[in-house]
Amino acid sequence: MKKIKAFIQENYMFLLFYLVLASTLTYKLPYYIYTSGGILKVDDRIVIPNKTESKGSYNLCYVKELQATIPTYLMSYIMPEWDMVKKEQVTIDPNESQEDMELRDRLYLNQANNNAIITAFNKASKDIKILDRRLMVLYKDKTANTNIHIGDEIIEVDGIKIEKFDDIAPIINNKNFGDRINLKVIYKDKEYDRYAEIINIKDEKKLGLVLEKMVYFESNPEVKLKFKNSEGGPSGGFMLSLAIYDYLIDEDLTKGLKLSGTGTIDEDGNVGEIDGVKYKLAGAVKAKSDVFFAPSGKNYELAKELKEKYKYKIDVVEVKTIDDAINYLKDRN
Repeated sequence: MKKIKAFIQENYMFLLFYLVLASTLTYKLPYYIYTSGGILKVDDRIVIPNKTESKGSYNLCYVKELQATIPTYLMSYIMPEWDMVKKEQVTIDPNESQEDMELRDRLYLNQANNNAIITAFNKASKDIKILDRRLMVLYKDKTANTNIHIGDEIIEVDGIKIEKFDDIAPIINNKNFGDRINLKVIYKDKEYDRYAEIINIKDEKKLGLVLEKMVYFESNPEVKLKFKNSEGGPSGGFMLSLAIYDYLIDEDLTKGLKLSGTGTIDEDGNVGEIDGVKYKLAGAVKAKSDVFFAPSGKNYELAKELKEKYKYKIDVVEVKTIDDAINYLKDRN
């Protein structure tokens, strides 16, 4: 103890300097930095019995998000691929908990995975049976008057079975502002009774909820997907579906290429736009991918512009549907 005390007395100026420096370097600022994260190999995420082999690879692209510290804040001014935004621009709702935001990202991932499997099996003419469809609550507005939870699956509204949002709209339209509707939901495998009040949003009758369709199914062969608890979001759905389709058919669509891309997918195989395409393209280029699939529209236009600006050595391919990607790969020499 005496030795420790003596060491502190002899070196207190150095120790004080070190503590101040460490605090300065690690102090979190109210900004987030976005940059390219790289790619993740789809092979490592999909388990299908007797899947066909591919000489090339399918890869998911991701964005890296960092809360700024003083050093990274300063670096963002000299790193052209780093973009900085204020913390309040990142947070969707200051009244929403971190747990709810993380749960929503996980639900979006589950929805994307289900859509990916359904699309791939339908394209490959493999056995898949839809068992149930439910609407899941992914967000509730701060003006909503309801005891519903993020993650609740709505199965009945006022005693009427619900499969899609169009089933709810007529019930809401027949009510008055301030009326309550009764909801039966499933939350963590248990049924609960909830309520939601009809509120006025821009002179329209609303519940103040964001609902998304969740589909339950059986497939043959069974597909298991492996994602970390920290991973979420729908933007990998398209590439996941393309890879599963390739694993189900006899032909190897990759032809030895490293294929990367991004985009959502729905049950009908339509590819949707996403955020952060510039970072994802940069990550694909850094990983030396041969092809980058970009959703049609602003995503593709930006990716094409960036390729020309930075002279990226990668083929940027526009996709409106999964068929566009399949046809491109089949026709490529």
